[in-house]
Amino acid sequence: MKYMWFDLFKAIGMDLQTLEGIREKYPCDPEVSLFEAILVWVEGEDPKPSWKALVDALHCMLEGKLADFIAIRRYSPLERANHRKSKEGYKPLSNLDP
Repeated sequence: MKYMWFDLFKAIGMDLQTLEGIREKYPCDPEVSLFEAILVWVEGEDPKPSWKALVDALHCMLEGKLADFIAIRRYSPLERANHRKSKEGYKPLSNLDP
């Protein structure tokens, strides 16, 4: 799971070249790579950072417990109801973007 951060931000929709650049810059330090990817994502606009994007990506990666932990603290009950479990993980039923 050395590059789990890479898969997470790829699922979120970050630019592949940006992710590869971070991986090359910190090849032996996944923790620093994760923080660098978070920084680039939060400061960027493509894709627009949101809790929803993070939760959806975590569910797609089968990290449901972590995604649920975040969703429970960041979403209202109505917004949580707009997610349903599917074979691939949780998928949004609407375009709510908290």
